[in-house]
Amino acid sequence: MLDLDKPFWNGLTSRNGDSQISLTAVLLHFLPKLEELYFELWDDMFPTNLLPKPDGALLGNILTNLQKLRIEFTGRSTNMVDVWIAPWLRLPSITTFEAASFSIDYDLILDVSNLTSFDLNGAMSSSALDNILESCENLKSFRYQFEPNIYQEEDTATPDEVLEGLREHAGKSLESLNVRYYSNNEYSDNSQWDLSDALAYDFSLCCFEKLKYLEIDSPFIVGTDQHFKESHEGISSKIVPRLLEVLPPTIAELRLHACGMYIQEQIGELARARTARPVYPNLRFVEINSFKQFFFTTSFFRDARRRFRKTNVRFEYDNSEEYPFEGFYEGDFTVARNAFMSHEPTRFFFSDSDTDD
Repeated sequence: MLDLDKPFWNGLTSRNGDSQISLTAVLLHFLPKLEELYFELWDDMFPTNLLPKPDGALLGNILTNLQKLRIEFTGRSTNMVDVWIAPWLRLPSITTFEAASFSIDYDLILDVSNLTSFDLNGAMSSSALDNILESCENLKSFRYQFEPNIYQEEDTATPDEVLEGLREHAGKSLESLNVRYYSNNEYSDNSQWDLSDALAYDFSLCCFEKLKYLEIDSPFIVGTDQHFKESHEGISSKIVPRLLEVLPPTIAELRLHACGMYIQEQIGELARARTARPVYPNLRFVEINSFKQFFFTTSFFRDARRRFRKTNVRFEYDNSEEYPFEGFYEGDFTVARNAFMSHEPTRFFFSDSDTDD
């Protein structure tokens, strides 16, 4: 027997009601053992009939086995969708939450202590971030792909704020971390942080005691080529960190994006260090993406792969994403090369045979 609110039945039987929504609600009541649920939304409102009580019509006692919830906005709007998701996150059985093309710019004052995995492609406010991290006592996986060009608010949580919050609240539990910054605008190497902010920022991830998987834009952990230039020229007294100084000792899989010349040097140093002494004993996979093609030569790939392979580490590279920065420091010939080339810069592609012994 279904025990639903009268407005639900009115919506189900009314000629003006949305039959798909109502029938979906009925179906959920017939699936008490449901463990995963995926919603696609076309509007910026979550239908009341599809919210658990007391905010909606769904009975919480028939969703006791629901562990994973994914919500994706598939409408035509170019703006992120701000949807009230708190009723779903209040379900004590929920451990995994995923959202795509979403913004969370309201306060989430609720207990989500059972949540162990959080995945957001979009944006969220600093207050929402704080509330989520403060209540997630056992967070194991966190993925935040920030798209500032689609959603822009003054209170939006930036990647460095996300990392700082995770250090404070998830240092002992986090095992997987993915932080990406997407933008279609052209950048200078200084665009993601002001230099003063970047050099004052703590890049290290060593506080994460259990971190095994890391996928991140390299500027978030070692700065950009521009930051290195300013430090190298003595404009700042703070030294830009080395990759060997910021990675946690438990790291097993590393994927880096937006890789400039400085990160090339750091990858080379990591490969050499692996063959010289036992650093990062659990490391088994390294990948770089969206790198500066002019500097990542065939010889670099060959040497890095050979050194990593000697210590049972698989090294891969993928240039399917554009390198996002335009800035350069002394010794960067990319700009000079482009100046005398009358056509678009040639893309370099390397096969496995190019990089093997």
